[in-house]
Amino acid sequence: MLRHVAVIGVLSAIIGSTVIAQGMAGAEFNTRAVQYGIGGGAIVPRTQARYQDIMTGATGQAYLLLRIAPGFPALRIGADFSRMKFGDAESGFAGDPFGTTRTQLGGIASLRFDLLPGPVRPYILAGVGAFNIRDAIDANGNVSASSFTTTKIGLDGGAGLSFRMGRISGFVETRIQNVYTKDQGLIDTKSIQAFPITFGVIF
Repeated sequence: MLRHVAVIGVLSAIIGSTVIAQGMAGAEFNTRAVQYGIGGGAIVPRTQARYQDIMTGATGQAYLLLRIAPGFPALRIGADFSRMKFGDAESGFAGDPFGTTRTQLGGIASLRFDLLPGPVRPYILAGVGAFNIRDAIDANGNVSASSFTTTKIGLDGGAGLSFRMGRISGFVETRIQNVYTKDQGLIDTKSIQAFPITFGVIF
């Protein structure tokens, strides 16, 4: 259900941005040297995810966008927060299933590459970050509640669409965060379970 809602939201945002663009075709895009962005959205499970089924997920972000010079990619520095509730994929000592809640806080520096000029601008993101990850296991049956916390570095990349909304801009985007571990290096992309779909404003 969450997946369908997010997809409908993305399509609505794209259609809405196209209408806005047609009505403001002659207007210049906001390219101030310093801008701020804030957004939130849902975490959509990847089709045929292998590890645990994500039951619910939410994400939020805030960032600073610095346009260094015309023709160069913008520098984006921000913070991300996400919380995911995994399904009952394991069993306790008494055979009772239990779930896991993952909370992740990240600080990310990335480059934003605008692909086309105009009031509607597709863009891609590429960067690195540090991620604090906390997994909390729910108590059930003979299994006691416990939690594990770690901080790792990783890669961050994605794509989005920004569009004019009067004096501000809106955006919709999705990103992938691939965390580095000493044992496995960068995680196999096939193990990525979900994609955050984020909507927000830039001002």
